[in-house]
Amino acid sequence: MPANRSRVLIADDHNLVHPNVPASPSETISAEQAKKLAAELSELSFEHAVVIRDAAFTGMTKEQARDFDQRRNRISELCTVIWNLQTSDLT
Repeated sequence: MPANRSRVLIADDHNLVHPNVPASPSETISAEQAKKLAAELSELSFEHAVVIRDAAFTGMTKEQARDFDQRRNRISELCTVIWNLQTSDLT
């Protein structure tokens, strides 16, 4: 993924307003929205793994560390939303 694209995703996500995330855990989302969440999670996780691998050899700049933290927070948000969706299906 191009570096510029990841920064756009992170900048948009940093505002904590995202079109694919329900406003509350009880709000339902469509199958298409769920697929978008899963795709975003997959993309961010892959990018995160690459950054971790590269940082082991070259370290991180302050900007890269900030992006790393923002991406980690977004991954955590996505996991929470997906978990809530899965557990709400069980009840």
